[in-house]
Amino acid sequence: MKKKCPVCQTAKHLITKYRYREGVVSVCKRCDLAIFLGPMPKSAGADIAEEGVVFQYLKRLVLRYEFNHLKKYQKLRLLEIGSGSGELAKMLSRQGHRVECNDVDLASLKRISRKFKLKTLYGPIDTLKIKDKTYDGVVFRHVFEHIDNPEVLVATIHRILKNNGKLFITQPNYNSLCRRIIGKNWTGFSVPNHRYSWSLSNFKLFLEVNGFKVIKTRTFFSHFGLPLNLSQFVKNKYLNTALNPLFLVVGSVFELFFVLVGRGQNLFIEAEKYE
Repeated sequence: MKKKCPVCQTAKHLITKYRYREGVVSVCKRCDLAIFLGPMPKSAGADIAEEGVVFQYLKRLVLRYEFNHLKKYQKLRLLEIGSGSGELAKMLSRQGHRVECNDVDLASLKRISRKFKLKTLYGPIDTLKIKDKTYDGVVFRHVFEHIDNPEVLVATIHRILKNNGKLFITQPNYNSLCRRIIGKNWTGFSVPNHRYSWSLSNFKLFLEVNGFKVIKTRTFFSHFGLPLNLSQFVKNKYLNTALNPLFLVVGSVFELFFVLVGRGQNLFIEAEKYE
């Protein structure tokens, strides 16, 4: 399978980094972008519904940790692409924003519409008839790394955002210290589900050449970081879990340190549209 680097716009700098049964992960020597070269699942979206009081509570804590700062903005018209369970859209709506949900999974959107009473848009966003300069902001939470043609998507987002509109994205951080330690078994690759593994430097370049100025960045702590990754090395079925106390304590301490030095598992980027 051939694919060019969307940052450098060429395939000539790609070298094979890791081999998997499903394909290979190649890395661009020029910008350090990792690309999965192989077929991705053809299933449309992920019909995600958080079940259980404890799990829902923990999920909401994570969402507040990642996106609570958006409440500083006053009543934005937001589009969340890849809404999944709808929990993030609900939280942003409660902050006072006018939120619309987009997904390629119809079951997810029907549940969001019924449960949270939010407007939904079904289908790939670049195929929908949305007027230019409609939204104040577009939100992605662990979706952009799944996108097969990011150049097409970001051009659509640029078109439907108002002048100085905002783009809010979280995704795995290829430059995390967790990935440096774990290597091929890093959960952020999620082969074959993630097409691209971005770092701050190459994603910033990508956005800048596509009409966005990066205005805020940070990395996040994630229990899917070192605690879960450590468990991948243990074959004993009773220990091979991210809930193992040893992995939780040791992995979490290191993951917190990684965040303090700006090399956490997950990356957040806020960018602003310019003409």
